[in-house]
Amino acid sequence: MLAEHPIDVMLTAPDLGAVRQFYGDQVGLDVLIESDDFVTFRCGGDSRLVVTRTTTPSTETSTRLPVSQS
Repeated sequence: MLAEHPIDVMLTAPDLGAVRQFYGDQVGLDVLIESDDFVTFRCGGDSRLVVTRTTTPSTETSTRLPVSQS
């Protein structure tokens, strides 16, 4: 079921400039939306990687993969 739908991977990072450089310049993902608070990259199909700015380190032990309703 999940393989049939696009997903949005949501991560946090303190330095969005480093995130943009890594995922945009090194990995080669296109930036869809960029602001002072987050960067959204296009992935395969209609999937996206969204990285939001954080000032506190994450204590979560898992990553959330919400299914897009397109």
